[in-house]
Amino acid sequence: MFWIAFFTCLFMVYALSSWLTKLMANAGYSLGSALTFVLVLNFGAIAGAVGGGWLADRFHIKHVLVVFFALAAVSIAMLGYKVPTAVLYFLVGMAGATTALRGERSPGVDGLRPAPPLGNDCLE
Repeated sequence: MFWIAFFTCLFMVYALSSWLTKLMANAGYSLGSALTFVLVLNFGAIAGAVGGGWLADRFHIKHVLVVFFALAAVSIAMLGYKVPTAVLYFLVGMAGATTALRGERSPGVDGLRPAPPLGNDCLE
């Protein structure tokens, strides 16, 4: 079940990164403003990776991921409503920040398997 959450999160990140500019341009925003949404998404991902890593060090990673995924679902769902541009930037940044801890880049980040040991004994 947990891998489904990772898969859908990764799918959402790639979909937003690929289509956000086009969707915002179709919604009536200028090309520059639409590109700024992608920039905000990526800056949010940077902040979310750092902040989420800090939270994961202090709390259990599973709990942090559940909260992050819930916030991501809310922020992405809110993108479909007519809100002021400043709120829209916040929602896109929140979507980027809360999908930054996906777990596909480092072993053990999903909390289900231990990180590999360091040193020569890992080759045995």
